[in-house]
Amino acid sequence: MEKDHDIARSGSTVVLTIHQPSSRIQLLLDHVIILARGQLVYQGAPRDVASHLGRIGRRVSKGENPMEYFIDVVKEYDRSDIGVEALAEFALTGVRPPQLVAYEEMSASTELLPLKGGSHKPAADPDSGILRLLERGTPTPHSSDHTLNKDDYMTDSTITMESYQKLSSKFANSFLPETWILMRRNFITIMRTPELFVSRLFVLAIMGFMMATMIWHPKDNAQGITDRISFFIFTVCLFFFFSSNDAVPAFIQERFVFIRETSHNAYHTSSYTIAGLITYLPFLALQAALYASIVWLPLKLDGAFGYFLLVLYVSLISTNSFVVFVSSVVPSYILGYAAVIAFTALFFLFCGYFLSSNAMPRYWKWMYSVSTMTYPYEGLLMNEYQKDKTFGNVPGNSILESLGIGIEHNLKWHKVYAILGWPVLHRVLFYIVLRFFSKNQRK
Repeated sequence: MEKDHDIARSGSTVVLTIHQPSSRIQLLLDHVIILARGQLVYQGAPRDVASHLGRIGRRVSKGENPMEYFIDVVKEYDRSDIGVEALAEFALTGVRPPQLVAYEEMSASTELLPLKGGSHKPAADPDSGILRLLERGTPTPHSSDHTLNKDDYMTDSTITMESYQKLSSKFANSFLPETWILMRRNFITIMRTPELFVSRLFVLAIMGFMMATMIWHPKDNAQGITDRISFFIFTVCLFFFFSSNDAVPAFIQERFVFIRETSHNAYHTSSYTIAGLITYLPFLALQAALYASIVWLPLKLDGAFGYFLLVLYVSLISTNSFVVFVSSVVPSYILGYAAVIAFTALFFLFCGYFLSSNAMPRYWKWMYSVSTMTYPYEGLLMNEYQKDKTFGNVPGNSILESLGIGIEHNLKWHKVYAILGWPVLHRVLFYIVLRFFSKNQRK
């Protein structure tokens, strides 16, 4: 500690956490922050702890360590019905917390204790002692330049025990500020490790370039139809598997940070869930736009480019949400990768590429509906072939019918709605797992 003190005196800022420091160590500290159940109950110089206790109606006995006594007071409030929220509110606003019944009884018995000669100690004058000290201008623990009047620390007569329990929230911020703070933190984290995002863009660009050059201007015949269908299923699988590269280890590495922070009520689980989704939206949009712009012209795709881009984008969102949900269930990233690969194989098998939905056995058709690859795959095919135009002398609608895909005009938009429904479901499941099945609740 002496070394840390010397470092601080040399002009550096030293921040440390310490449990029950001795009196000698306390003398070396310039500024102290005391937390109780994640809430600030004191902030200031160690020498001001005694005056802080005086303003809440607690006297420090001669020879007693003020900081140790303050910790005992915090424990008393924590065990009472009032809770440490009252002390946190006092530190924030100066509204004095109600006295504990046990302390009031003890104080009353002390004041009525007979003195020598049979006399009794007179009751304390409400305008003497601590209040007179406040009238002269007692410095607060927050700033030695600010003075208070005695009314600043008087308990409001309208505040009851029930209102005190509702006076301050368990969380430091409300929902929207929490979400914004978490989003900003996520953006900073991504910006500090740009190589991960840039590498994903680079890989997508390389894969798009390879597909564009391998199926360059497919011919207007049966082989051209097969090439485009192969391209669509490859794109869906690429986007599904590609999203698991960083989504699986990302949350698993963050899990312990999340549990530690939420156990101290740093933020809501819902804020964390929504912020994680919103943060990745612009990055996923950039990935989808890069891939779509590379492959669109070389493959001579005939559908609407906007719809093609939209399906790629919402597919990335859906896959990212699914992988994040899986990572919240598995205990390690190795099992997470294994689970994602297993689901990728299952979804690929039942998406309708190997066997159309009409040809599937009835007892496996539910897997066709559950497969998250089904909807982007069929949506891309509908965007390309849902028209009367012929491809290799075969009408586009006939190609879809041969694959067991409907030809209704609005059906391709139903696929987009279905794709968007999956991330909603997976994020809700992700929230449920974090909220009710993670050991992050402080009793």
